[in-house]
Amino acid sequence: MRIVSLLPSATEIAFALGLGEQVVAVSHECDYPPEVRGKPCAVHCVFDPSSMTPAQIDGTVRSLLEQGKPIYRLDRAVLEAVRPDLVLTQALCEVCAVPQRAVLQEIQSLQPPPRLLSLDPHSLEGVLQDILSVGEATGTLPTAQRVERVCVSGLNG
Repeated sequence: MRIVSLLPSATEIAFALGLGEQVVAVSHECDYPPEVRGKPCAVHCVFDPSSMTPAQIDGTVRSLLEQGKPIYRLDRAVLEAVRPDLVLTQALCEVCAVPQRAVLQEIQSLQPPPRLLSLDPHSLEGVLQDILSVGEATGTLPTAQRVERVCVSGLNG
Protein backbone atom coordinates (compact mmCIF):
# COMPACT_ATOMS: atom_id res chain seq x y z
CA MET A 1 0.00 0.00 0.00
CA ARG A 2 1.21 3.50 -0.86
CA ILE A 3 0.19 6.13 1.71
CA VAL A 4 0.28 9.92 1.46
CA SER A 5 -0.07 11.64 4.82
CA LEU A 6 -1.09 15.28 4.82
CA LEU A 7 -0.93 15.62 8.62
CA PRO A 8 1.92 15.24 11.08
CA SER A 9 -0.32 13.26 13.46
CA ALA A 10 -1.38 10.87 10.70
CA THR A 11 2.26 10.37 9.74
CA GLU A 12 3.12 9.50 13.32
CA ILE A 13 0.20 7.06 13.48
CA ALA A 14 1.32 5.36 10.26
CA PHE A 15 4.87 4.98 11.55
CA ALA A 16 3.61 3.70 14.93
CA LEU A 17 1.72 1.01 13.02
CA GLY A 18 4.90 -0.06 11.20
CA LEU A 19 3.87 1.53 7.92
CA GLY A 20 6.85 3.87 7.51
CA GLU A 21 8.06 2.21 4.32
CA GLN A 22 4.57 2.55 2.86
CA VAL A 23 4.35 6.30 3.55
CA VAL A 24 5.42 7.65 0.16
CA ALA A 25 4.78 11.39 0.67
CA VAL A 26 3.99 13.78 3.50
CA SER A 27 3.14 17.41 4.20
CA HIS A 28 5.63 20.22 4.67
CA GLU A 29 4.96 20.07 8.42
CA CYS A 30 5.77 16.37 8.91
CA ASP A 31 9.09 16.06 10.73
CA TYR A 32 8.68 13.06 13.04
CA PRO A 33 9.89 10.42 13.19
CA PRO A 34 13.23 11.49 11.69
CA GLU A 35 12.89 8.94 8.84
CA VAL A 36 10.06 11.03 7.39
CA ARG A 37 12.41 13.87 6.46
CA GLY A 38 13.52 12.14 3.26
CA LYS A 39 9.98 11.60 1.96
CA PRO A 40 8.62 13.70 -0.93
CA CYS A 41 6.51 16.66 0.15
CA ALA A 42 2.97 16.58 -1.26
CA VAL A 43 1.69 19.81 0.27
CA HIS A 44 3.27 23.23 0.61
CA CYS A 45 2.34 26.53 2.21
CA VAL A 46 1.55 29.17 -0.45
CA PHE A 47 3.78 31.70 1.33
CA ASP A 48 7.18 31.36 2.99
CA PRO A 49 6.76 31.90 6.73
CA SER A 50 10.45 31.28 7.53
CA SER A 51 11.40 34.96 7.71
CA MET A 52 8.07 36.25 9.01
CA THR A 53 7.11 37.20 12.55
CA PRO A 54 4.14 35.44 14.15
CA ALA A 55 2.08 38.60 13.63
CA GLN A 56 2.99 38.70 9.93
CA ILE A 57 2.08 35.03 9.53
CA ASP A 58 -1.25 35.63 11.26
CA GLY A 59 -1.95 38.63 9.06
CA THR A 60 -1.10 36.72 5.90
CA VAL A 61 -3.28 33.76 6.89
CA ARG A 62 -6.19 36.06 7.79
CA SER A 63 -5.85 37.91 4.50
CA LEU A 64 -5.80 34.70 2.46
CA LEU A 65 -8.86 33.36 4.30
CA GLU A 66 -10.75 36.65 3.85
CA GLN A 67 -10.02 36.53 0.11
CA GLY A 68 -11.10 32.88 -0.08
CA LYS A 69 -7.62 31.87 -1.20
CA PRO A 70 -5.86 28.69 -0.07
CA ILE A 71 -3.10 28.66 2.53
CA TYR A 72 -1.74 25.36 1.22
CA ARG A 73 -1.44 23.72 -2.15
CA LEU A 74 -1.14 20.10 -3.10
CA ASP A 75 1.77 19.18 -5.33
CA ARG A 76 0.09 17.42 -8.24
CA ALA A 77 3.39 16.19 -9.67
CA VAL A 78 4.30 14.49 -6.39
CA LEU A 79 0.86 12.88 -6.13
CA GLU A 80 1.10 11.56 -9.68
CA ALA A 81 4.64 10.28 -9.09
CA VAL A 82 3.90 8.41 -5.85
CA ARG A 83 0.51 7.01 -6.99
CA PRO A 84 -1.07 6.72 -3.53
CA ASP A 85 -3.61 4.06 -2.61
CA LEU A 86 -4.59 5.93 0.55
CA VAL A 87 -4.49 9.62 1.48
CA LEU A 88 -4.71 10.59 5.15
CA THR A 89 -6.15 14.05 5.75
CA GLN A 90 -8.49 16.01 8.05
CA ALA A 91 -11.55 18.21 7.86
CA LEU A 92 -11.26 19.97 11.22
CA CYS A 93 -9.25 23.05 10.35
CA GLU A 94 -8.55 24.81 7.06
CA VAL A 95 -5.74 26.76 8.72
CA CYS A 96 -3.99 23.57 9.87
CA ALA A 97 -3.95 21.65 6.59
CA VAL A 98 -5.28 21.49 3.05
CA PRO A 99 -9.10 21.62 3.20
CA GLN A 100 -10.61 18.17 2.75
CA ARG A 101 -12.72 19.27 -0.22
CA ALA A 102 -9.57 20.46 -2.03
CA VAL A 103 -7.85 17.14 -1.31
CA LEU A 104 -10.87 15.20 -2.54
CA GLN A 105 -11.09 17.28 -5.71
CA GLU A 106 -7.41 16.76 -6.48
CA ILE A 107 -7.23 13.03 -5.79
CA GLN A 108 -10.41 12.18 -7.72
CA SER A 109 -8.58 12.96 -10.93
CA LEU A 110 -5.66 10.62 -10.13
CA GLN A 111 -5.72 7.27 -11.90
CA PRO A 112 -6.69 5.19 -10.10
CA PRO A 113 -8.15 7.54 -7.49
CA PRO A 114 -6.87 6.72 -4.00
CA ARG A 115 -9.05 6.19 -0.95
CA LEU A 116 -9.39 9.21 1.33
CA LEU A 117 -9.39 8.76 5.10
CA SER A 118 -10.15 11.85 7.15
CA LEU A 119 -8.91 11.89 10.73
CA ASP A 120 -11.03 14.35 12.68
CA PRO A 121 -10.63 13.77 16.42
CA HIS A 122 -12.41 16.12 18.81
CA SER A 123 -11.11 14.41 21.94
CA LEU A 124 -8.44 12.04 23.17
CA GLU A 125 -10.87 9.20 22.54
CA GLY A 126 -11.13 10.45 18.96
CA VAL A 127 -7.35 10.27 18.57
CA LEU A 128 -7.40 6.68 19.84
CA GLN A 129 -10.19 5.88 17.37
CA ASP A 130 -8.14 7.39 14.55
CA ILE A 131 -5.34 4.92 15.34
CA LEU A 132 -7.85 2.12 14.89
CA SER A 133 -9.27 3.69 11.72
CA VAL A 134 -5.82 3.85 10.12
CA GLY A 135 -5.27 0.25 11.20
CA GLU A 136 -8.52 -0.82 9.56
CA ALA A 137 -7.74 1.08 6.34
CA THR A 138 -4.25 -0.38 6.07
CA GLY A 139 -4.87 -3.96 7.17
CA THR A 140 -2.90 -3.44 10.38
CA LEU A 141 -5.81 -3.51 12.84
CA PRO A 142 -4.16 -5.95 15.29
CA THR A 143 -1.12 -3.66 15.51
CA ALA A 144 -3.40 -0.61 15.83
CA GLN A 145 -5.26 -2.29 18.69
CA ARG A 146 -1.94 -2.94 20.48
CA VAL A 147 -0.82 0.67 19.95
CA GLU A 148 -4.18 1.95 21.18
CA ARG A 149 -3.95 -0.26 24.31
CA VAL A 150 -0.42 1.00 25.02
CA CYS A 151 -1.67 4.58 24.74
CA VAL A 152 -4.60 3.90 27.07
CA SER A 153 -2.41 2.09 29.61
CA GLY A 154 0.05 4.99 29.50
CA LEU A 155 -2.78 7.36 30.33
CA ASN A 156 -3.99 5.18 33.19
CA GLY A 157 -0.58 4.25 34.56
